[in-house]
Amino acid sequence: MSKRVQCGLPPMNRKDLAARVAERAGLTDMAAADAVSAMVDTMTDALLEKRGLELRGFGTIRVVMNEARKGRNPRKPDQVYAVPARIGYKFVPGSLLKEGGAE
Repeated sequence: MSKRVQCGLPPMNRKDLAARVAERAGLTDMAAADAVSAMVDTMTDALLEKRGLELRGFGTIRVVMNEARKGRNPRKPDQVYAVPARIGYKFVPGSLLKEGGAE
């Protein structure tokens, strides 16, 4: 089994993202922060409505339903409990990320 390790720089937060958007689009920092917030809010609303997101080249976020199942506590394997069904999300990278990530 392979072990996953984090590579690259630390993750970009919302403030960093807004600063990059402001720089690239020639917006004020406040306007870029509002645009990033609006986009995040819109994406969140779509996912909560159980709609997926497709951003060509970047990737796709799919809404998946994890079915109910039986689970066990590894420390007490004789105890079986019900794990309820829940909604999950799956990110599939697009072509730009696949090409850029092949190092």
